[in-house]
Amino acid sequence: GLSGLLLRRFLRSCARTPRPGVRATRSKAGKDIRARLQQAGWNVQPSPWCSDGFVLDQPPEFEKGLCLEHLTGEIYFQELTSMLPVEALLAASAEHGRLCRGPHDLVLDL
Repeated sequence: GLSGLLLRRFLRSCARTPRPGVRATRSKAGKDIRARLQQAGWNVQPSPWCSDGFVLDQPPEFEKGLCLEHLTGEIYFQELTSMLPVEALLAASAEHGRLCRGPHDLVLDL
């Protein structure tokens, strides 16, 4: 869970005005997604509590839904607060194993 420095960062972030965010899709985006977004002119900073999330300091000048990374499913636009439930589930699954089970024993890995 969040504690110490991570908790302080989280609480400071909650006190700020919400900014637009981007989340990378783990199965599609490479480790270099932040560098590629910056090369494309995006001003992105890592999320304080989500390893796959980024804060958009300045939204791009173009229609963001038409960027290549979004069209290929590497990223999607999401406010930082919406990233919290998945982070909580990931932390819980690390302690308790897989949490989501569907029909016919299909398992959803987060």
